[in-house]
Amino acid sequence: MCDQWTPSHSAKDWKLGAFVKTENVNTNPANDDERWYLKWEFWNEAGTYIGETMVPIDQTVATSTGWVADTNAVGETILPEASYTTIVSFVGGKDATGTVWVDEFIMTDRGN
Repeated sequence: MCDQWTPSHSAKDWKLGAFVKTENVNTNPANDDERWYLKWEFWNEAGTYIGETMVPIDQTVATSTGWVADTNAVGETILPEASYTTIVSFVGGKDATGTVWVDEFIMTDRGN
């Protein structure tokens, strides 16, 4: 999954994302229960949670015009310390509707 094959992800600015495609999703969700999103969670060497980044999938239109690249913003994911465990999730809230496909997840140092 990750472009950085190391025992840890160091404290730096990370570009996170994936290609997504939507069909008949609910538009303009009011809360997280109605949202589709990608989520990265980070834990340090001791197993302590150090943060997360949620990248919302575009739900301004019900159906995308094909595969669309979705990434986090510059400076949005700067780890305070190295992450030794990184968990990536693709989440559909309990009231999210439609179908969403995700492919080609990325996690890469913005400096590369």
